[in-house]
Amino acid sequence: MRWLLLAVLGFLAEAKITGKARKAKLDEITNGGSKMADISATQFKELVSDGLESKADYSIVVHYTALPERFGCKICEQFMKETGYVAKAAVQDEKKVYFLSVDFGGLQMQKAFQTFGIQNVPAIVLVNGKGGMPKESFKLLTNQIRKERDFSSQVVDFVTLKIPEAKFGKIVKPIDFTPFLITAFFGLSITGALYALRNVIFNRYAVAALVIAFCMITTSGFTFCQIRGSPAKGRDGSLFAQGGRMMYVSEAYIKMMAEAGVAVGLVVMNGKGPLRNTVGLAVAFVSYVVLLAAFQVKTPHYPYGIVDLF
Repeated sequence: MRWLLLAVLGFLAEAKITGKARKAKLDEITNGGSKMADISATQFKELVSDGLESKADYSIVVHYTALPERFGCKICEQFMKETGYVAKAAVQDEKKVYFLSVDFGGLQMQKAFQTFGIQNVPAIVLVNGKGGMPKESFKLLTNQIRKERDFSSQVVDFVTLKIPEAKFGKIVKPIDFTPFLITAFFGLSITGALYALRNVIFNRYAVAALVIAFCMITTSGFTFCQIRGSPAKGRDGSLFAQGGRMMYVSEAYIKMMAEAGVAVGLVVMNGKGPLRNTVGLAVAFVSYVVLLAAFQVKTPHYPYGIVDLF
């Protein structure tokens, strides 16, 4: 008796639900086909894979994704949202189109992915209700999805191409306030900073100092060194790197100080009196000699030197 009971339970576990019950279940979880439903591995078996060999008066769009961060799918969340908007815009006539979503982060989802041979996400597989395993042409795979194009339009174009009877109305998307909030944040921050520094900004000496400092940081190569992660100096202790495609931080500091000397010399030269003019010229000239010497170390084939100026 016990063996008979186990056999009956095993048969019931393997029994497939009828096509009518399957469609009723699809209507239930998708609200009559007006939204995309997240399904479990068991639901995938009952609603999709068990019905592959039989014909149906409806089609199913299976959306594959992997939302957990550990899978590293950068576009999965956005693609899922866009596909959900498409599902809401579907016009349901006699032959309905149901949208189902399968997440690899769920329990026992490997079988759902193996059924249609999906190895990368996001992806879409169309089951057109004519029976049999979907052809490769009925799969919108990851490498076919274009990041630069609107995801919802790609889904609509693909579904309507493979299922001509599928119809979609206007796709309505919620307004994304993120760009406005970011713009407002930076706008207020910049405005506040300008207001706080108004006494400095409208002071020509302070502005001149800021401009000179900015030019020294950028033209000396210090910014380049920070981006490239350059070492302070070479392994052999050299201060200058060979070639024009590499430089050390020590080289950037030398050039920065030399440029600062040129700027200081020019400022001093603008003062009144012959002594200031002479001192300013001397400081600017020596600093320029250092700059030219550093340039010649980097490019030894450069044909001109400081003596050519006289």
